[in-house]
Parts: sequence; structure tokens; C-alpha cells
Amino acid sequence: MGVVTGFTLAMITVADTTEFECIGQKNGGKLPQEVPSEADLRGCNGPRPKCSLGFRKIKIGQLKEGVDMFYSDFRNKAIDIEFALAYLHDQLEAELKGLRRSARR
Repeated sequence: MGVVTGFTLAMITVADTTEFECIGQKNGGKLPQEVPSEADLRGCNGPRPKCSLGFRKIKIGQLKEGVDMFYSDFRNKAIDIEFALAYLHDQLEAELKGLRRSARR
């Protein structure tokens, strides 16, 4: 669970750093003293780095259980955690989209 939490926090940090750098570039290389406009913020929170995984709507217990199940398969033992998390993220996102579609019917 510590690995999952650490990885998720690291990806959030990467995304935040990218957005701060973008805002700084729009302000002559420095972060502005005042809160940026809504348009500036929207322009800087576009595409995330490739490794960014959004786990905002996924419960940490669900993610932990998924990691445990993934690595319980002997064929997955040598797979790096970042690939396992990407796989689990995609699986959970697909499940959430299916639930949302069902809820709209």
C-alpha cells in the first residue's frame, strides 16, 4: 500500500510541478503574486505527463486489493509497479465508466 500511495503522490507532484512551470512561463519565468486567472489555469492543466495516473475516483483499498491480486498471479511477479498501476488504473476506469453508463439508463 505504501508503494501505491507513494507512486500516486509522486504523480500528483509531477502534475503540480508541470502546472506551476507553465504558469511561471506565462508570467515571465516567475510565479505571479496573485492567483492566476481562470483562463491561465485552464491553459496550464492540459495534457498530463505520460506517467500520470488519476486515481481520484478510485478508493485506496480498491487499488491495494487490485495490486495484491495482480501480483498474486505468478506470471506478474517480475512486472514493475508502474506498469501494474497503469494496468489497474485502466481496468478500474473501464469499470467506473460502465457503472456510470448503467446509472444513466
